[in-house]
Amino acid sequence: GNAFVTAAETLQGRLTDVASILDDIQETADNYQALSLQSQQNPDDPLTELQLTQAAEDFQQALSSDPFLQAGIDTTSLTEAQLTQFRAAITGFVVSDDLSESERAQLLGDIDSVFAADFSNLDAEEFTAAREALQESLTRIQQGIGRRLAAVPGAARDPDSITDAGAGLNVAYRADEFEADIGSTPIGFEKSNIVG
Repeated sequence: GNAFVTAAETLQGRLTDVASILDDIQETADNYQALSLQSQQNPDDPLTELQLTQAAEDFQQALSSDPFLQAGIDTTSLTEAQLTQFRAAITGFVVSDDLSESERAQLLGDIDSVFAADFSNLDAEEFTAAREALQESLTRIQQGIGRRLAAVPGAARDPDSITDAGAGLNVAYRADEFEADIGSTPIGFEKSNIVG
């Protein structure tokens, strides 16, 4: 259980990082939208045009980076089977039996949203709407993780389980015959990948 508690806490922290990265992208979207408006009001102002061009570049650059990857959640190197296991482990942990049918449905939808998140080719307005929806999903998933962690007795939170090798995300989920062990290579290697 210890490795799983550590992994769940790590995942929760990384989802918080995703939210703050999304906030940073939102700032570039807001700045771009504000300068667009300013440019429409003063169409012949060369300084505003220059700022608008820069703001558009900043927004596109921010949008092109994957917030999950930046937060240390790299699913790009996973095979379909590993991704399915990773998703099943998260779902199995967050969507617990004690939830109502509607809460379960909501969380399953939230997990779908997070795994399907793609901000490429969105304009500033579309990004804002997509980010708000994703942020709500991330919050509910984090609350689900928090609820499950609160149920784990303090004795199971063994600081010794946080070793150098476990510095990355390490999810070990066991139920009946199903077993998924998905972690990431420890931080300090050239590239941090989720490994299965």
